[in-house]
Amino acid sequence: MNYATGYAFNTDELFENFPYNKLLVTCDDCNIVNGDYHKDKLVKRVFKDALRLILEDIIENNVTFVLPTASRRAEIHVNNFEGKAFEQGRKHGKWKDVDFLASNFTGN
Repeated sequence: MNYATGYAFNTDELFENFPYNKLLVTCDDCNIVNGDYHKDKLVKRVFKDALRLILEDIIENNVTFVLPTASRRAEIHVNNFEGKAFEQGRKHGKWKDVDFLASNFTGN
């Protein structure tokens, strides 16, 4: 499967210009919390855990997360597919790992 990755980035690139020296956390604190003395590992772990919690909340509770952008409105939400739309998607390869009986013929 081909993915459009022209605008993709990873956490290393996201935190390239992050001012780690302004953090009020010592390396010993990082070791206690994260098991690693590097501040960048702690910051990236906090980011990943927060993103995971946001995505789980969006999927499980059907909420819309409004991103804190300055000039434009940006949000993340999940579309629910049920009935004929679910059947068509399932025929075309979507939701192969979803138990359609347990999900009552719905997919996100």
